[in-house]
Amino acid sequence: MTRIFTPTTILKKWYFWLILVTFFAIILRSIPAWTNAAWGSDFGIYYGLTKAFVSTGNLINTYNGWGGSYQYFPILYTVTGVAHWLTGLDILVVMPKIAPIFGGLTVAILYFIVYELLKRRDIALLSAAFLAVAPFHVYQTSHAAPLTMGHFFMLLSLYLFIKYLKDSRYLLPLILSTILLIMSHHLTTYFYLISLFGIVVFQSISTPLRELKRQILYVLVCSLMAFVYWFTVAIPVFNDYMGKTKLFSPLMLVALFYLLFFGLLFFISHGKAHGWFSRFAIPRLGLAEGPVNRKRAAIFLIVTVCSLLGAALFFFFIPFPVSIVKMNTTTLLYSLPIIAFTGVCALGLECLRELQNRRIIQGWFFAIFASFTFAFFTGDTTLFPDRHIEYLMVPMCIISAYGLYRFLEGKLHVPSLPALSLQHIPTRQWLIVCIASFIICSNGMAVYPVKNSVGGIDETISQPSLAAIQWVTQNLDRNQTLVATDLRLSKIAWADGFNTTFEATNETWTSDNWSGCLSDLEGNETRGRITTIVIDDVMKNSVVNLALFRNEYMTNASYQKFAAEPFHLLYRNDTRTSEGEIVHWVEVYAVNWTYIEHYKTR
Repeated sequence: MTRIFTPTTILKKWYFWLILVTFFAIILRSIPAWTNAAWGSDFGIYYGLTKAFVSTGNLINTYNGWGGSYQYFPILYTVTGVAHWLTGLDILVVMPKIAPIFGGLTVAILYFIVYELLKRRDIALLSAAFLAVAPFHVYQTSHAAPLTMGHFFMLLSLYLFIKYLKDSRYLLPLILSTILLIMSHHLTTYFYLISLFGIVVFQSISTPLRELKRQILYVLVCSLMAFVYWFTVAIPVFNDYMGKTKLFSPLMLVALFYLLFFGLLFFISHGKAHGWFSRFAIPRLGLAEGPVNRKRAAIFLIVTVCSLLGAALFFFFIPFPVSIVKMNTTTLLYSLPIIAFTGVCALGLECLRELQNRRIIQGWFFAIFASFTFAFFTGDTTLFPDRHIEYLMVPMCIISAYGLYRFLEGKLHVPSLPALSLQHIPTRQWLIVCIASFIICSNGMAVYPVKNSVGGIDETISQPSLAAIQWVTQNLDRNQTLVATDLRLSKIAWADGFNTTFEATNETWTSDNWSGCLSDLEGNETRGRITTIVIDDVMKNSVVNLALFRNEYMTNASYQKFAAEPFHLLYRNDTRTSEGEIVHWVEVYAVNWTYIEHYKTR
């Protein structure tokens, strides 16, 4: 008999809900790409390297722009280049659109990871729905950036790793995915390595070492591939990124990784053999299994929420570590959904104690949390504290989803939500739906506003701004032109072959007269004189981003100086509403050095 799919039967299918959640995740991450001509303060770097890949066909190309090591992680550029060849679309068109798709697909991979661990489709779907709107994760994976591809291959590798533990046939695709991860993004690879580290160490608490041979072997293979790639190919990562640590050299850090890994495995195994680890360490670390204490779980939630609110108030007066930004009232309001979500995660940590595969989730979470704690309290500028949160979001989604179900259901024996008819959903299930819906909707709405409310960065790249760079490309001599603009547009001008000041200017944007910024304009023997200045509405009305955590802010007076000598307006472009109101604008100025030299000799 032919099966007839009706709306009612489709609503009961798990894959319908997974497709819906994944599609929503992609749309949410794609909003900046479709509402701006381009998106991201580093977009110009990736655009330039993609152009180089398309032009030369080489995976790794020479790079002389801002920063370093970007050229050694070519997966984003390769995927974009292939999409460009297949569709015939301009790189500027296809690049911002394709990366967020991979960011959204991480949600589907998380579903399969959770289902593999818990065999619960409802919890897997809720975990995926939480990740679909997780603010830090959404914001970062909305960018056409190597880290977006890194997130995708990190979760794919983790899923294949879990499958490999049960079936050795998954080893080959796991190794392939791991290679793609390593070639995607070094920071994501770091978080993957410490996640594996934590997973295996936590598994050793409940599992004899002889049963962890596959896990230990893979950690060795994966870490060696990463370290060898950094040491032999992505050399700046090994020498500069890892070399920033003052206490240890890069080689010592590699040795420390293996020393800690095998040392902890031996310490736990030895402690279990003598019984003291089970009697003393496990209870004190809160890792003992047993029945869930719902009262303690509620206390965890309350304490976490109150602590985060207190920290938020503290950062009203003190900048965030390794940052120049502070909290404000608007940011606090937008932060309330993520604070509530984190509170539910704290509740879930208690609920994990009776879960069979809890060690994988615990190890994943606590490894990243330990790194975050170190970076936060040391002010580490290699591992920025805020960058941890986007990676921490992923295991938090699992813990929150499981904790919400476990805490409200009492016992996990209720059938999956999609298989129930609306008339037979228990009251507790309705409560889960209401709370989960609130968390999902509130966090989804806060994704972009919470970042923008902090100030300090505006990653908008409008069509007029791109048109201005194109005009400069078509009308000015590359060899005789030095462009001064903010870091965001400097990178795009660099991608089109122009010399730019990058972060070398500050008085240009803040001084009220041209003589106040003369030292910026004159430059030095290495850089030369500034000949062209590009200003858009982001720089005038929002922020002039010049470097990591270094911003300047223009005033009306500092902007008005460009209306007179020695500056000449060469080009202006803007976009307007149907009523004629200006939305975005850009202006290109020439610097009249004849006027300046005449003025200096008077």
